[in-house]
Amino acid sequence: MVKALARAHRWKRLLDEGRYASLSEMAKAEKIDRGYLGKMLRLTLLAPDIV
Repeated sequence: MVKALARAHRWKRLLDEGRYASLSEMAKAEKIDRGYLGKMLRLTLLAPDIV
């Protein structure tokens, strides 16, 4: 779970920095499914006390 949270925050940071223009572009570059990427990014919205 910790690894998933770390990855999600890394991907969110890459999107925020503008390194990738879309989830589809990032998923292709990271060689992962777009749906999986979208689900994992939702982890960044968890409340801090849950994390």
